[in-house]
Amino acid sequence: MYLTIPHNISKKYLYQDIFRKHMRRKIVGQGHNSKAVTLPISWIRENKLSAGDELEVESQGKSLILSAAKVTGPNKVVLDIKSKDMMFKRYLNSLYQFGYDEIEVRCEDELPLNLIESEAKEMIGCEIVSHTGKSCIIKSMATELSSEFDVMLKRMFLIIRMMFDEIVDEMQRKDCDKDKLQEIAGMEQINNRLVYFCQRVLNKKGYKEPSKTTFMAIILNELEQITDSLRDLSMLLSESRDMVSKDTVRACAKLSELFRDLYGQFYSFDTKRVGKMKRKRISLYSDCYKLLGKSKGNATDMLALHHILEGLGRIHHLNIGLVPMSLEGK
Repeated sequence: MYLTIPHNISKKYLYQDIFRKHMRRKIVGQGHNSKAVTLPISWIRENKLSAGDELEVESQGKSLILSAAKVTGPNKVVLDIKSKDMMFKRYLNSLYQFGYDEIEVRCEDELPLNLIESEAKEMIGCEIVSHTGKSCIIKSMATELSSEFDVMLKRMFLIIRMMFDEIVDEMQRKDCDKDKLQEIAGMEQINNRLVYFCQRVLNKKGYKEPSKTTFMAIILNELEQITDSLRDLSMLLSESRDMVSKDTVRACAKLSELFRDLYGQFYSFDTKRVGKMKRKRISLYSDCYKLLGKSKGNATDMLALHHILEGLGRIHHLNIGLVPMSLEGK
């Protein structure tokens, strides 16, 4: 998932917000029992602070986080759209993930309110609070808590596990339940809402362990891509008249098992499991490519194997990243 930014947002502002500024400061002695550090003047000016203002100080292990306690007003943005430009839905969602608390949507012709309402439902905690014929305001009605991130992330893992289990069950049946497969595909939208919310939390507050914020953003992206592959596989099976081979069903079951291993690694990392997962991955890659050679006459089989290989690649990317994260601080 890539962040799409409308043309009317300054690139300078974007770069300042996305890329964290790392600076070094020396500790200065101040009396017998106190120490002090100076604050960057650019940060002081950006937050409109002056001598005597209070700061929030939060200790997180080896990190000390300073936040401006002064309220500078809601975070607002205006989005200009055209009703026939369907990309506005992506712009809107990106602004939500970016952390804006109030989004005013303006349309030069008739406002596509139904489409905007549909998109707003994907934005956890936000509602349309007012609208006219050519504009509307979407406002955040809730405060995002950093503590909610881990809960939402675990729900994503569990939803993907459920999707895997139910897809394999349907593939093993002689007659797939088309409605059930479409229901499984619909779980992707549930996961998307969780991904968007968690991206918003990271952009607004960062992760509870600041050094892992970037990695958590990568995890969200990879989990969303895995969900997309499972959605596409479900829709393929629901719309196709052809059955997939038993070998392809077994390949999907092995992929499901690998994802369960990944889930175990994320919440309880084990170096011994790394080698086992690597051997399983290499074996599954080999099996899938051999099956592709045998499935030239069955388009459904070939496409199903393509989605399985997509998911396998995403799981591999996540597994690689878990190693340095798990060893941090040891």
